[in-house]
Order: sequence, then C-alpha cells, then structure tokens
Amino acid sequence: AVIFSHSPVLGWMHYWSDRIKNESRLLRALGRQMRRGHKALCIIHGHNHGDQIAMSDHLPIVSIGCTKLEAVNDKKPGGTVTPDRRPGDASQELWDIMRISEDGSEIDFIRFGAGSDRHLRHINGKWIVK
Repeated sequence: AVIFSHSPVLGWMHYWSDRIKNESRLLRALGRQMRRGHKALCIIHGHNHGDQIAMSDHLPIVSIGCTKLEAVNDKKPGGTVTPDRRPGDASQELWDIMRISEDGSEIDFIRFGAGSDRHLRHINGKWIVK
C-alpha cells in the first residue's frame, strides 16, 4: 500500500506543529498490518513544498515538492531540499512520476523540472535511499 496525505504524518516534519494528532496510532496500526503480512511501501505527502525522505519504523515517509514556484526555506523542517527555480525556464516546473517495481522492492520518483530523481530500494528488511 502507498499512503498519501496532504500534510506530514509526523510532527517533527511539520514547521507549525510539535506533533500530529494520532501520529503514533497511525504508525502502530501500520506496524500491526505489516506484521500480519500486509505490505506498506511508503507514506507520501506534500504541504512542505520541498523534497525530503525520512524513515519511521522501516517505512519511508516521502515529502514531494510542488509546482508552486516558491521556496519559503525558513518554514521547512531540517533536511528538506528546495531546488532553485526560475520563472520562464524548465526549472519552473516540479513534479514526479512514481514507479514501483513489480515486487515492491524499489520505488523511483522520476522528476520533471527542478530537482533530482530519487530512488528507494528495500534490501534485507530496510529501505535504502539512493
């Protein structure tokens, strides 16, 4: 499963919050489902308008930039990348196509416009960011 959320699911990933309501309940519920054999691949959110990958309980939480041409770097959590963008050229755009391998062991975020492609690979029970 891939879980999509507008806002981050963890408070430390959100500039205006110390915690997100029910964040620990969500992570516990996902952990229970994974122990029962269900596969949770990642949680994806926007809201921060920047790129970041964090790990929680061996589950990647991926922040994706947006097409809005802004940075507001003073309102980003640590580790967030906001690529340089200029109106009127290719860097103005910023969006990803997500590709998941058939067996779920690899996730690619293929970037169009500003920023870089990102790759996650599941090896020996852990996600590796490349």
